[in-house]
Amino acid sequence: MVIGNRDGVAVVAQEKIESVLLAAEAIAIKEEGIVAELRKGRTTIDIYQFPKLISKQEG
Repeated sequence: MVIGNRDGVAVVAQEKIESVLLAAEAIAIKEEGIVAELRKGRTTIDIYQFPKLISKQEG
């Protein structure tokens, strides 16, 4: 399967189409949640918990 949009083109082997579509759907759902949080006024720093990630890397 060949899929393309303004960001580029992806070629997916036939035997992987179902798993790729499921993964893409999960990503889209997660991104919708992030957009909803941004509309509520949260920042990406807060949403992705960057301070927590940085402290783990330093610790």
